[in-house]
Amino acid sequence: MEGFLLHLSLFPCMRLHLDNTGLDVKFFPLTSIKKFEDLRTGLFSFKERWLKLAEKQNYPLEIIEDSTKADKTFPSNFIPSADLQLTDFFDKNSHLKDAFIHIEKLWHLTNENINLLKSDIDLLNLNLFNDRNASIQQTGKNPLFIHQTARIEHCHVDSSDGPVVIDEDAHVMSGAMLRGPIYIGKKAVVKMGATLYSGTNIGHQCTIGGEVKNSIFHSFSNKAHHGYIGDSYIGSWCNLGAGTTGSNLKNTFGPIRIWENALGQYSDGPTKAGVYMGDHVKTAINTSFSSGTVISSFVNIFTQKNLPVPKYVHLFSWGIDDQKFYDLEKLLVEMRRWMKMKDQNLSSNEREAIISLYKSHIK
Repeated sequence: MEGFLLHLSLFPCMRLHLDNTGLDVKFFPLTSIKKFEDLRTGLFSFKERWLKLAEKQNYPLEIIEDSTKADKTFPSNFIPSADLQLTDFFDKNSHLKDAFIHIEKLWHLTNENINLLKSDIDLLNLNLFNDRNASIQQTGKNPLFIHQTARIEHCHVDSSDGPVVIDEDAHVMSGAMLRGPIYIGKKAVVKMGATLYSGTNIGHQCTIGGEVKNSIFHSFSNKAHHGYIGDSYIGSWCNLGAGTTGSNLKNTFGPIRIWENALGQYSDGPTKAGVYMGDHVKTAINTSFSSGTVISSFVNIFTQKNLPVPKYVHLFSWGIDDQKFYDLEKLLVEMRRWMKMKDQNLSSNEREAIISLYKSHIK
């Protein structure tokens, strides 16, 4: 659905164009096959948040691709606050800058994640959520939202630091420990004994185990086994082999150097930064990432020479020992296998986008 429209509203339908100019380059590799506006931080993608805001206010809003037909064009990387009044936003010349969070760097996605998990609750439709479950041992005063269709085994939830949301058809297995703010997406599975700290943000149909802290997983990705991922952004259709672990802190507690694609160089980032991973990345067992590692999409990470993973890994890389790349047809076959495991199919549009990306980067 391209936009949200309530015909019963007293307001005329307003058309908003989200401007991604320069952002697909700046936020590469997360945007190698996604638009920036479709990236998620907090409970929603940048685009979804505007539609949820409109739904809450009964305000007819359509998000359109054609800027020439828009009532307003606005940068995609400015996140509206949950209390932004859309009437003021469209009627006033000012952009009401205090009402937005500006996302400018890769690491801003994780830096702002915890605050957005808390504030996005105000935009969530809670009609089908319960506030308790007999299988959960709960402490803390912040709310717990459990979808009526979620399957919960005996686990512990601590909402002292923020709310916990367990969405539709999610499955939380026995012995899992969750400390809010946390979001567990639709049909996601949290495995036995998983330890999920504040900021764990799991997309739909992901499988998560081991230890996770302040990290965003897009849809269909797996971290099913032990290992630590913190202050990280993981794309769709990634599979982290058992024992895969990422550092998010230097021993010196100094700023972490992170590759910036738009600048073509490393820049000083925050003192806490994990791995930033595109879509369709696979890691071998016991893979280790240094803090601030950037992994492009369509990468298979393994080594036969016991080499460390580089701080930046190129698109379509096949292993890290030599500069080798995927064979395109073998990659497409592999992707279909993985997608079939979760009852998904590679669309013709996705296939053509991948072929075009491959031909433009692999000579």
